[in-house]
Amino acid sequence: MFRKTLLTLALALATTTPAWAVTFSLEGLVNQSGPVVNNTNSYTAKLGYGGGAELGFMLGGGFGLDFGALYVQRKFDTVPAAAPGMTIESTQTGIEIPIIARFWLANVISIGGGAYYMSYMGDIARTTTTGGVSSASNVSYSEAAQSKSDVGLVASIRLDVPLGIMTGFVLDGRYEYGLKNNSTSGDAKFRDMTGIVGIRFGWMK
Repeated sequence: MFRKTLLTLALALATTTPAWAVTFSLEGLVNQSGPVVNNTNSYTAKLGYGGGAELGFMLGGGFGLDFGALYVQRKFDTVPAAAPGMTIESTQTGIEIPIIARFWLANVISIGGGAYYMSYMGDIARTTTTGGVSSASNVSYSEAAQSKSDVGLVASIRLDVPLGIMTGFVLDGRYEYGLKNNSTSGDAKFRDMTGIVGIRFGWMK
């Protein structure tokens, strides 16, 4: 339902917004993802990488609305309470669709807030290390008792430095607050810090 709502809103804006009021950004990202889990295991956030593209719609009066499709890695370490000498590195990859309402100051810096939907891809990649010896494996989401999707809130501060008449250098810092329980057998939600760099094409009006 959330995914359909996002796509419907994006299509409506794309077909009603003048071309000069639309921007397109190609972006790379680094993501630090930490699960908040209600158990006695220890969890440590690690860096994941990704990238994608986003559309920006300038609505007038300094307001705008952004949609995107981003490939994101969520990576973290788990030290089981029952086996403190073991470390399990988990990597989850997915496609994230953010929608962010923005208020622009002089078309250079903006603050924004909105929501995201993430659909996970493939299996969970795990590397288990015990006593300095590591082994790799892939675990399905059903085997790991985890959901295949996530939904949450996002806050953003974005800087757009003009490089030319219709291009700019983009820096974006985001905090994501997961709302959905990602565990099918307990309680697990994600908190993400994301840094984005990219190139923007189109007028900033």
